Amino acid sequence: MAITKKVSTTINSQVPDFIRSDAPLFKAFVEGYYEFLEQANNVLDASRNLLNYQDIDTSIDKYTEYLRREVIPDFPRDTQANTHFLLKNAKDLYTSRGSEKSYQLLFRALYNQEIEIYDPGESILRASDGRYVKENSIRVGDPALGNTQTLLGTNITGLSSGATAKVERINRTTESGFIVQELFLSGVSGDFQDLELVRNSGNTVNATIYNITGTITGINLVDKGAGYVIGDSLTLSTPTSTKDGTATVAETDNFSAIQFAVSHGGKGYTLGNNITAITADDNGTGAAFYVSSLSNTEVLLIDSDDISAVADVPLNVTGGTTNSNTNTAFARLGANSRTLSANLATANVNSKLGSALAFTNTTVGTINSVYTTSYGYNYVNIPTISVRNPAVAELRLVDPDKPTTFKGNNAIITATHVDGALKSTTVTDGGLSFNKYENLSIVNNTRTPVANASGLPSITGLRSYEGKYTDTKGFLSWNNRLQDNFFYQVYSYVIRSKTALQKYKQFVDDLLHPAGTKMFGEYIQTSNVSVGTIMLSNVSISTASKSFDSSSITFDSSNTTFDAF
Repeated sequence: MAITKKVSTTINSQVPDFIRSDAPLFKAFVEGYYEFLEQANNVLDASRNLLNYQDIDTSIDKYTEYLRREVIPDFPRDTQANTHFLLKNAKDLYTSRGSEKSYQLLFRALYNQEIEIYDPGESILRASDGRYVKENSIRVGDPALGNTQTLLGTNITGLSSGATAKVERINRTTESGFIVQELFLSGVSGDFQDLELVRNSGNTVNATIYNITGTITGINLVDKGAGYVIGDSLTLSTPTSTKDGTATVAETDNFSAIQFAVSHGGKGYTLGNNITAITADDNGTGAAFYVSSLSNTEVLLIDSDDISAVADVPLNVTGGTTNSNTNTAFARLGANSRTLSANLATANVNSKLGSALAFTNTTVGTINSVYTTSYGYNYVNIPTISVRNPAVAELRLVDPDKPTTFKGNNAIITATHVDGALKSTTVTDGGLSFNKYENLSIVNNTRTPVANASGLPSITGLRSYEGKYTDTKGFLSWNNRLQDNFFYQVYSYVIRSKTALQKYKQFVDDLLHPAGTKMFGEYIQTSNVSVGTIMLSNVSISTASKSFDSSSITFDSSNTTFDAF
């Protein structure tokens, strides 16, 4: 590199005047001397360009050779890469020595080839070596902001739960007839919630989790039941769940469920369901009972007709346009879908009530016991209860035991709280495929409660799939190999290259080969061979530590077969 600031050009100004005038030849000699030193590769040129020579991109060939002998003495001279490139990348080669990256760099430099490194140790059969994974996903609807597809490879966060995960892939699917995007996740931390908003780190995509089926996280109780004890073990299932969930009783409530008992049985009641009224002054609901037994029975003749079907039909209308008092059945004009008794159906304006209506002998009596069919829930206060048999009560028959009351409307039923209503649970195993709209079966494995609770599952926003093996690692009688301490061992490796092993073995041994390991070469030959009008392209032959001579391939076009080797 030429010197821009020269000493020779400054001699005239540095020499005293008397020398310039008395000894001009001396001045010329000094200038010529420095011009000589400033010539290429001379002292001043070399000293002034020393820093430039240290830069491999600007160094001279002579100095480059010194650098080569110092930095890469074992590197072959006949390579595809020039010396400058090798010197610039020598540090990367040596610092990554023994790694797959260093082998790739070496082969690019030597042969301008890409290679593969195969580890036979990966094919060794090992006990319990299977790669078993369980996939998790969330399903989201159309985003309120951005494009769901841009979430691929990014991290997302649930705004309500604070859960985080990375989106590995995205599938388009349906959920109850709606098109949704299913995001398959890795590195899940926390519990994503159904119907919560998720977003990416840049807040460029916001989408809502929409999940119908999933792992159960809790129970939305409808009926809290009774008879539960804290710590009881529960099994949870729905008609379509593929794996049962489990839970334990965390809290119970002794002021929620109620049961019924007879305080005064009254008179005039029938077995079965009587019209009852349970009036609560709080949020209590769901409790019910029926009369299960009677005492002090008697038989009453009670009208069994329902006249509502003809209640608005005039008695003297027979079907014509004028009024008349004929013996035609009055029900004919007003008949509807309601079935009438035979007597009432044929009655007319001249009929007597005793013969027009149907009367039935009915056994009534005192309420001896009642059966609680539902204990209800949220009855903080004891409700008011009335029991009325309208068919008897409307007869206004005085009860001789209680002259101020009428039969069918004078029983007294009381309620009391039942201990052990289910208040909250702790889910210990969320199971799989719980549908949040299906009734939840809650089975107590510890004891038989007085009444089973019921409700709907609360599900996570996260969907969990059955686990699967990602490869055949650890599979017996498959493609795995027994360790042989030669090829199939943890200290061997194979270089798959288009160059024969014997050509690069010494270079690899000198430059990269880790001590204590065994190297193998797999030669990949690619060539084009033509036979008449037949062209065979990209014929690949792989051998271990062998080179292949394509001239040894012979074709017999008469029978379209060929032999190799």
